[in-house]
Amino acid sequence: MIFREEPLKRPLVTRSKLTRDPVSLGLRPGDLIMLHASARATGWAVGGPDVVIQAILDVIGPKGTLMMYAGWEETSYITIALEEDGGKVYFAECPPFGPKRSRANRR
Repeated sequence: MIFREEPLKRPLVTRSKLTRDPVSLGLRPGDLIMLHASARATGWAVGGPDVVIQAILDVIGPKGTLMMYAGWEETSYITIALEEDGGKVYFAECPPFGPKRSRANRR
């Protein structure tokens, strides 16, 4: 199996570490938190971005509230950098934002 070199440069973070860090910063069960973070900046999360979300939910518990920015990975502003035909292709093929598919919509 071949691994890309780039992910290995980021720190390896686990769900248990992601649960301990917010507690050390003062996050407690029942808290309301607004989360807007780059999953990539968090490090190489074992289990991917969903683990980051679950760690926060582990800390705040069922009485806490997690709010997240609901958006999409793509931005139509990229079309400014594309030639005219590229912009047409982008808008023809780029899927629309789907709130039911968004990681921010869990309920």
